[in-house]
Amino acid sequence: MLCPPSSIYSSSFFPSSSHLSLAQGLPIGSTSPQSPPQQVTSTILPDEKGEGEVSDASDEENMMRQSGPIRPEKKNKEEENKLVEVSRRNRTWYGEKFSAKFVLEDGTTIPNIKNRTLCFRIEGVPIDTKVTFLFETDSDSDDDDKSKYPAQVIFSIESIRRLELNAVTFITKPDYALVDCLIQADACVPVNLSQPLGDKELDKLRLYMRQLPNMQHAIKFKLYIPRASWEVCKLSDQFRDLFNVKAAWVPYRSVAKRVVMTQAGQLKSRQAVEKAWDANTIVKVPATNSFYSLDEAAVKLVYGAHLEYHVSILHAQRLMGVYHKIVLLQYGDLFLGAVSFGKLRDKFTPFSLLGQSPIIPDGTACTVLLSHGHGKDKMRGVTIPKGIDISVSYDIVVLLLPAGDNEANFSHGIEHQYDCKLVFNVSDENSKLQINAVNTLCTEKFARWHPILLNTDYAILPSVNIFQGIPRDRVRAEYQKVAKMKDWNKKQHDVFNLLLKVPGNGFAFIEGIFGCGKTLVQAILARLIAGLGLQVLMVAPTNAALQAVSQVLSNDAPELRAARLVFSGAESLKTFEVQETETLDTEMAMFGLLRGEISSRIDRYHVVGTHMMSYHIDNLVSTCTAEGKELGFSYQANPKSELKEYDAVAEYMRLKHQRFSELLRESKNDEQKIEFIKNERAIFRKALATLESTVVSGLQVLLCTNQLAASDLVRHNFGVGTNGIIIIADEDGQALEPTAWLPITLLRHANDIKAVLRFGDRLQLPPLALSSFSDFSEFAPQMNRSLFDRHLRQHPPAVSLNTQYRMIPTLSHFPNFHTYQGRLVDARICNSITLDSVFESRFLEWTKCRISSDGELPENIANHVGISVSGSVVVSDPATCSRSNAHHVKVVRELLMTVFKEAPYPKASIAIIVPYNAQRALYFAVIKDLQLLTKLPYAKLPRVSTVDSMQGNESDIVLLDWVCGESDGLGFLKNDRRINVGLTRARASLIVLYNDNFSGALARKAEPKAKKRAVVPQLVQHWNQLKRNGRVLGLDYGDDANAETHINSAVEPGTLGSEADSQEWTVESGPWESSEILQDFSTTNQDSNWHRLYF
Repeated sequence: MLCPPSSIYSSSFFPSSSHLSLAQGLPIGSTSPQSPPQQVTSTILPDEKGEGEVSDASDEENMMRQSGPIRPEKKNKEEENKLVEVSRRNRTWYGEKFSAKFVLEDGTTIPNIKNRTLCFRIEGVPIDTKVTFLFETDSDSDDDDKSKYPAQVIFSIESIRRLELNAVTFITKPDYALVDCLIQADACVPVNLSQPLGDKELDKLRLYMRQLPNMQHAIKFKLYIPRASWEVCKLSDQFRDLFNVKAAWVPYRSVAKRVVMTQAGQLKSRQAVEKAWDANTIVKVPATNSFYSLDEAAVKLVYGAHLEYHVSILHAQRLMGVYHKIVLLQYGDLFLGAVSFGKLRDKFTPFSLLGQSPIIPDGTACTVLLSHGHGKDKMRGVTIPKGIDISVSYDIVVLLLPAGDNEANFSHGIEHQYDCKLVFNVSDENSKLQINAVNTLCTEKFARWHPILLNTDYAILPSVNIFQGIPRDRVRAEYQKVAKMKDWNKKQHDVFNLLLKVPGNGFAFIEGIFGCGKTLVQAILARLIAGLGLQVLMVAPTNAALQAVSQVLSNDAPELRAARLVFSGAESLKTFEVQETETLDTEMAMFGLLRGEISSRIDRYHVVGTHMMSYHIDNLVSTCTAEGKELGFSYQANPKSELKEYDAVAEYMRLKHQRFSELLRESKNDEQKIEFIKNERAIFRKALATLESTVVSGLQVLLCTNQLAASDLVRHNFGVGTNGIIIIADEDGQALEPTAWLPITLLRHANDIKAVLRFGDRLQLPPLALSSFSDFSEFAPQMNRSLFDRHLRQHPPAVSLNTQYRMIPTLSHFPNFHTYQGRLVDARICNSITLDSVFESRFLEWTKCRISSDGELPENIANHVGISVSGSVVVSDPATCSRSNAHHVKVVRELLMTVFKEAPYPKASIAIIVPYNAQRALYFAVIKDLQLLTKLPYAKLPRVSTVDSMQGNESDIVLLDWVCGESDGLGFLKNDRRINVGLTRARASLIVLYNDNFSGALARKAEPKAKKRAVVPQLVQHWNQLKRNGRVLGLDYGDDANAETHINSAVEPGTLGSEADSQEWTVESGPWESSEILQDFSTTNQDSNWHRLYF
């Protein structure tokens, strides 16, 4: 039963599963339209004993025999389809750039304009060669990603024939090179040339290029290349390589090299792909904002999604076969298992995964082998999102259902800790759905959305009036209702009016900056659309945004038939308190693990009462009962029995109070009774499914995740008899692009989609692509770039909601001018936000006890302040590589003990935000001490969260701990998006913990490169601004700094990448945005007036 060590590197293409999905939101039974309904589970088993481990092979074998997963057959070593490590991004991918003059056929020369340089480059050898002409901003940076191109024209070998050698005359002279080009008209892909740019020369080029697709003859032009910008050998080599490539994406095409292999089950093996690459080396493909062809889009997105799944297997294997620690908390019939990782199984772990914490996606099915004083027991369950406040340190949380009566063998509670082993069943269900969605999108049926996918000429697409055909008086009346609801600002009015003229042929991108009232706008949009007879499907990559919209809809539009789909039973969960025991709904306990993932992240998964499926089902049953209607379904107990007809209403009423789990346990020795109970349970499930289908088909507004929108329940039933469907997507910048297309392509009534409105903020967290943490996917950079991000790098949003209502102007100033380029506007109400008086007075008390007598604090210091903790050191967890800084925790503990020393306590919400889980674990002990001191429930104490989990949330007071010590690197904190999220969560007070000596180390390190003018991370820029304003208070530990110093670099779950790769994730401004603010490191560590505290 044990896999050979080589399987660690092998994708093995495990059998697929419909048991539990890998990502959030997909229930059981949600299979791909082209996939058979019966599938099996990919089970990862331990390889061999690690050093010093106790063998439990027999227990695991017995466990797997009972659970019955199907294992792949053994293959010869030559036949194994292993994952192949790819080379990191190489700058030569782009080829050489050459400055040139672009001479049109009529003799017009497009000269260098202002500070722009006309360049061309040949890129993509050996799999996708293109000639790109671009106007590049004058920048000292050598990073191509940081260059802004207000105009681009791409010619690709995909449709040229293909820049044949006899069609190009290459002439070299002592002072210049002249290339005479002849290219077919359909080879031109103008980018950013669809609207006037303000320069006459560029506008002339724009008009010229816009006419080309209508021309039937070839494009003729010359390239005049000054000698100063080229070397003859390089230029010649580039053109020679161009001629040698006959087709794009050859490694991913069939043997005949005619069609790309992108269908599930027909994908090229990694060995075949590697062999087809030049020099048998796969190179990471840089992300692009536009795709030249449907083939390019399909290859990048399909293989990207496919490799995401296989990388997830590698992460799970690291936790198999070794012992971990688990704390069990009981809630009704279920257990929450808080697992702390032990020694990782890294003996055969690929090098690119070493030094990283294992990443287990939410919703991954697993079995826990528990060791206790009475022996061993097993419990099955699923991983759930982090964030539940249980005052216990953990790395993952698992929702568990005990088998039989084994819960009597062990104790539960935070004071009991057990050894355990984990077995994960990783499903490929979601990857198959994503692959199916991308392939479906590339068919002629969805030609309407091809320009959106390719992102080449968005601005020339027609606009759509979604209310076309509805009487104007009716439309006007609904708009008047909206106008009277509140005093909307101009940009919010623009969003509502956008429905009358949706750009992009009905596909609009709307920027929603933090605190802009985006949730309210979306809810009222849904009310407006539903009021005019159309149906609304509201989707998001996670449940956090959906919960907020659901709450607003319930308050402001209670008359709508709206429902929010989450994991079965999750709508019955309530806020958990450690000192209290909550009783869960019985049906949740029975069906939760069988129907899908259940989460205890209450603030995200608690469903408003009127939006619960059970609420709508009860209403439907009452209506049918009163009117004497029946909802029939057929059921056959087994192939030999008779097919019978049932009434869903009657069967639901008869069986809804049955406790099937208890009945099965009580009848474990009576096979005939067990068969009867299972048959009754199957009938109930069929009845429930029939009722759910009827409810979904009659909804005006449906809220669910992107993944859940691809479930059978949604895609088969939503939109039946509709007048039109409008899709509203929230937090779109966090959605992997293949998942973003799921609701659009897989709905049965996709032809009835009138418009898609996508909301997001591309300057906050991007998608979480597991492959971006390893070297096993050449398309990881593309997967880490969302559809929303791709478009807003190329063109402005349809509307930018830029008036923020969240925070005081003092706090919004930095993100406004350093992240949003001055586009943010503070609403008047922001000036009336006040800080909790109890917190402010006690913070000042704590500060004055530690400041020198001659120090004078700035006004309103408690609203915005930095605390520099000199002498602090950072420790890296050897198992998870997560960082912690005990000195920072000590500072915060002292502060909170002062704030909560006696009643009255602060009424404001307080959040402690950290970038690392190890630091979060240390703060749990602080909160526990605080609870013992105050006796307050945990809900009224400070919340401890990671930066990633706080996106979409806010708090009155934020203690932001960057963890940085004396000499450790920034790691993923170089990513400005993550910093932006951390800095924009506070409403009235932001207290930042940092080490000022670290900025000095950065400046000294950067001095040799000062002439290149490095881009300073926003974390450092924000700290320097605090110093310049005299808002930094210093704490000096001196000899107290005795913590162990770490030397390893950490990469945290949910982050963007290692420090070595951080430049790859730098936010690139779109051509419609202002240029980046560049600063020299040597000027960032300026001397300022700041105050020193004494511990």
